[in-house]
Amino acid sequence: MWVIIREKIPGGYFGVLINEPASIPENDRLWDGTELPFEYRHIVDVVPANEESRATAQGPVSIPWDRTT
Repeated sequence: MWVIIREKIPGGYFGVLINEPASIPENDRLWDGTELPFEYRHIVDVVPANEESRATAQGPVSIPWDRTT
């Protein structure tokens, strides 16, 4: 799963998923455009930002994460 980092938070990051995961069944929580929290330990590789990824990081998300919990 590829995620663009949108925000650094205590203990990790918030990002937006930018692909459809092939290794899990289709669901309504983790799909292209989903905002999700994650930690440094979940990062396997880092690719430098470009104009497209910066625009995605700053734009609205299709499926926002519920941050009230």
